[in-house]
Amino acid sequence: MVLANCGEISLAEQQAQKAAAQSPTDQILNSELLATVRALVHLHRHEPQAAIESLEETRPFDLNIVTGLGPSYYRGMAYLELNQPRAAAAEFQRVLDHRSIMPDSTYVPLAAVELGHALRLTGNAPGAEQAFGIAERVWKDADPGFPPLQKFRTGHRTGRPAS
Repeated sequence: MVLANCGEISLAEQQAQKAAAQSPTDQILNSELLATVRALVHLHRHEPQAAIESLEETRPFDLNIVTGLGPSYYRGMAYLELNQPRAAAAEFQRVLDHRSIMPDSTYVPLAAVELGHALRLTGNAPGAEQAFGIAERVWKDADPGFPPLQKFRTGHRTGRPAS
């Protein structure tokens, strides 16, 4: 997942194939982690519908601690790319609603930021500000050079998601 998130697509695919070959009966690996890796690859290739299809396999495991709330977050990102902000907001809200599973998950503040963007796109400015407030509270002591914080501040000021 780290390789795919960093844009190292071919290496991520190689490692995913290797992992699947080494553990073909590992359901968590194959139906949860590797499905998420495939979705990330699709997102990097700007294939959001394919990402959503890959993530459907993870639904029974979405609230498993192993993925740290990632599948719902990435599903939301795919819906944003498809210009479906209501569906995206539902996925980001799902992350926030279940943050007690993994309160320190990086997906919690990221989902709050993207929920804010999705709600803005639907015209729900008060809801967007409330979501942005979650990220602000989590990142209040973060290093100002922290890239997600910089992206948040840029997108929050302009009213548009910072890509």
